[in-house]
Amino acid sequence: MQSLPDGEPSMQPNCYAERLTVTVQWQEYITATDCWQSRRKTFMKITITLLALLVACSATAAELPNGIYSVDSNDSDSGNTVTRADSQEPIKLQKLLASGLGTPSLISTSNDNESFRLTLSKAGPFRQDIKSTHQAAYIDGVCVIGTGQVLDNQQRSTLVGYFNSIDNANKVAKAFSIKPKLRQHPGHKVIVKWTPQKPSFNPNDPIELTLTVMNVGKVDINFIAGGSQRGARDNQFAFIAHSDYRNGKAVPDTGDPVNFGGIGSFVNLKPNESFTKSVDVSKWFRFTESGSYQLTCMYHIEMSSDDGDLWDDFLTGQCLVRIKK
Repeated sequence: MQSLPDGEPSMQPNCYAERLTVTVQWQEYITATDCWQSRRKTFMKITITLLALLVACSATAAELPNGIYSVDSNDSDSGNTVTRADSQEPIKLQKLLASGLGTPSLISTSNDNESFRLTLSKAGPFRQDIKSTHQAAYIDGVCVIGTGQVLDNQQRSTLVGYFNSIDNANKVAKAFSIKPKLRQHPGHKVIVKWTPQKPSFNPNDPIELTLTVMNVGKVDINFIAGGSQRGARDNQFAFIAHSDYRNGKAVPDTGDPVNFGGIGSFVNLKPNESFTKSVDVSKWFRFTESGSYQLTCMYHIEMSSDDGDLWDDFLTGQCLVRIKK
């Protein structure tokens, strides 16, 4: 601890831990004067008050029981402030709506196993006066914002929420004595080819490409083709275009991305079999100037297996599109 020129100890520690050390060592510097006695009493009162507040806050967070709560913005004057497990933003839990968390299901929604979906089936029973649809499950310090369904005749409901982090998933799984369902690479191998249907195209004409996917692995590849095409274009596809081969600027996407789902068909691609699908790239870009454009092409598939395992993949490749003068 530093000292001032007159021998008075400095009270500007760098962190809270050092402030605790200052509190313990303070009395070694106390003189017999009334002034010092007064300062000591005042300082000790302030320190004890701060310690009491910190202990109280820690106890509140630690003692918050597991359950389903109504939630409010962090601007609210009431409630317990916790951190959302999806966005890491603060949020305030209000009323405890239900202590029963129902039957849990915890499934990874990303290949890296850092995003999860938590389903609490038949949670409840809920309070009779429940009105809010904004709910959160609080489970051993993990706050999962969810959407509840209509209550049944037993005042029970199913809550579904999404959150991030394998660490949070392990905490939730431990609280329920379950194991999270993690994703594993299915071992598939493919060759992907993107081919323009003509050697060159007129400006502003439809530009048709053909996607060809061949299964060169030893396992079946199962996925859904469709489900995002009820709109101006099929959003299972995605593209990036650059002018002047790949040396020019990126071409802006001027298409309409809005879609309302659509009918999908199940595809079972066995080893050595191929899947083909055509797409009109002019629904993404308008190539008004002549030249060669390099396209980076992607087709998103969500693979599935008989045991329910999922895996996201993008069938990606590149091709050149030539626009006539």
